[in-house]
Amino acid sequence: MATVMQVLHFLSIFGSAIAAGTLVMISFALLPIVRELPAGANLQVLQRVDPRVDRFNPPCVIVAAVAGLLTLLVHYELSAAGAVFLVLGILGMLGVAAISLGAIRPISAQLHGWSAAAPPAQYAEAQDRWARLHTLRTVAGVLGLACFIIAGLV
Repeated sequence: MATVMQVLHFLSIFGSAIAAGTLVMISFALLPIVRELPAGANLQVLQRVDPRVDRFNPPCVIVAAVAGLLTLLVHYELSAAGAVFLVLGILGMLGVAAISLGAIRPISAQLHGWSAAAPPAQYAEAQDRWARLHTLRTVAGVLGLACFIIAGLV
């Protein structure tokens, strides 16, 4: 039978793995394909993908961060190194959330307000800014996942 610590550790890895995997897939699969499309089709794809990803990725980030925090608070036999990696994992998930809510969400709202039939001239600049910020949150997500995994190994 799994212990509470094992379940919490599983949830921190599971949530961060889904979140990081989604962010990596967007970076390395979706964005290169979308960039090859004309601006209108490009914008239309992004407008359709965002709501679908937003249904599951933010809850996964929250589950990972909360599970990591609970592990940190209730795990009595946690090593110092394990605690450091848990904190880093939590910070990685908080980085994903902060970049998503503070920087990417406003850009996405702007993109969703534009017509795919006639994207404005500033679309390319907004898309480039979104992609740069997405790269930062992807790095935060992957590092957070790696730290949660390491926390369970040390």
